[in-house]
Amino acid sequence: MRWLEDLLADGWWATGRAVRFQLPNQSESTITYGDLCRQAATLAGRIGESGEGAQIRLAILTMGSAEGLVALLAGLIVGAVVISTPIQTTSPWSADLLGDPDIVLTDATGAAVLECHERLIGVQPRYRVLTVDLAEPATATVRPSICSDQDDVCKIAYLDSGRSPLVVALTGFALDTAVRQQGGRRSAAGGALSSLTGQLATYRTLLAGGVVDLTAHRPAASSLLSPMPEMGVHRPSGSSDRSADPLPYIVDNLARLHELVSETAPPERSAVLS
Repeated sequence: MRWLEDLLADGWWATGRAVRFQLPNQSESTITYGDLCRQAATLAGRIGESGEGAQIRLAILTMGSAEGLVALLAGLIVGAVVISTPIQTTSPWSADLLGDPDIVLTDATGAAVLECHERLIGVQPRYRVLTVDLAEPATATVRPSICSDQDDVCKIAYLDSGRSPLVVALTGFALDTAVRQQGGRRSAAGGALSSLTGQLATYRTLLAGGVVDLTAHRPAASSLLSPMPEMGVHRPSGSSDRSADPLPYIVDNLARLHELVSETAPPERSAVLS
């Protein structure tokens, strides 16, 4: 994705502030563009590459906003399917949301929620858990290469917390177009990294060289998807009605992207990923 390549190229050693965020003790801190890029690249190295052409499914479960942003960028670098999970949800994720994750990225709070969830379900998970800790120094010294296969299949799954159970999945091309789009609304990104609106606003701010403010727990901005009527989901005949399933609306071209940005309802027979 060109916007991410540009961000890494311009920000790798930059000392200007990229993110203002809140620490657990309620004090504020900041992270520079260089630190943000190197932390994301270091985490991407820990995630590693998928083998035999398989695509990594990466779930993010963090309370810390800065940790969540580092995790998002790391997932984009490696070309994973990134599942953004609001930590307030009853369960960390639905089993139907792009299948079970291969890796879960957490901070201290997310790790505690995950441990509690695992005890409740009594199932030994097969996923690998990686902790995002910004107190640990970044070890990456070479700017990473972005996964070269970003445009072919769904890379990102956005869970819009204001309109559950609707999930929007963007291909790398659609995400790149959305971030670089100059028109449309640019909502505040604070506290909204688990939503499509907040993530796009954050990426646009970083691309423009601005400071992303993740300190205030502001009410979530109106989602790009909130005015939409219920989406008609095409199901095979004989399938049970599971209206609570978070089936993603796949965005892989400019027409579908425009439908979301212009707040018009998607077609009744939208493409879904079962």
